[in-house]
Amino acid sequence: IDLALLAKLLAAARPEARVILVGDKDQLASVEAGSAFRDICTSGFANGLSERAAEKFERVFGQKLTAEKSRAPVHDVVVELRENFRFAEGSGLAELSEAVNAGDAGRARTLLEKGDALTWRPTPNMHNFARALEGSVREQFLALRNETDPTTALARLSEFTVLCALRRGPFGAESVNRMIERMLLEAGDIQPGEANFPGRALMITRNDYDAGLFNGDIGIVLRGARGLRAFFPGDDGLPRSFAVARLPEHASAFALSVHKSQGSEFREALLILPDRDAPVLTRELLYTGATRVRERLEVWAPRQFLDSAIGRTVRRSSGLRDSLWGAAK
Repeated sequence: IDLALLAKLLAAARPEARVILVGDKDQLASVEAGSAFRDICTSGFANGLSERAAEKFERVFGQKLTAEKSRAPVHDVVVELRENFRFAEGSGLAELSEAVNAGDAGRARTLLEKGDALTWRPTPNMHNFARALEGSVREQFLALRNETDPTTALARLSEFTVLCALRRGPFGAESVNRMIERMLLEAGDIQPGEANFPGRALMITRNDYDAGLFNGDIGIVLRGARGLRAFFPGDDGLPRSFAVARLPEHASAFALSVHKSQGSEFREALLILPDRDAPVLTRELLYTGATRVRERLEVWAPRQFLDSAIGRTVRRSSGLRDSLWGAAK
């Protein structure tokens, strides 16, 4: 959540309302200004109680709790959940996410070079990139064309994805989606110029409140008795069906930018970093990409840019952190 939106949310809440924010402070910051969630749950301070909270607890329960004068009142409302339910404790993915979060590039590279659930290779050059990409993703996406059951197709869609550090550029999500579509065209699965086709993964890019489809929703196009239909997961667990022509603005989603993937989960993923450094290649981006996966992650990245990304953090200053933490900082 960006700073302006959080301010509007709090201004709209009744004074006696309780607002509970749930998220991961170590993931990517919002596209818009500020890094509100990280400022609220700022790192570097052990959880604890302020004197005010300890005194109130003693008045109510008669039990004295340890408190420190340096604790800011915000200490009383920040709770860090440490048990991970996405992947097993001690697994390669758990260790990798911890190493990236700690800025330990050496440990992260060691884990990636061990193989098995984690693999790494330098990003192929432009001449070989399309061929290497086809070798890694062909089978996963060709399998989608034969699905006819929406529930099975949506489940298969969550099995694998390509994550790109960038949205644009030769190694960005837009280019990778075009490469995959060209691959499917050459395999005889779609006709030239056909925008929608069976097995097309797509993402909604503009909210449509009437249809109940929102920016970031991921679905799949299948052919049925009534022609092409787009299917999206429903709140009740059953697929929702839409005429393709009825869809709001959307784009192919065989590949997603890491930023767009936030909130999603996949069994396996291929994470692609470009062949040159960029300011957006940060620790938060790598951590977000790694934590989208439950079982297996393949990373394509030049060694030196992988290291520099792990060492680079997003730095934003809005004044919120200083206002909340004050003397405790």
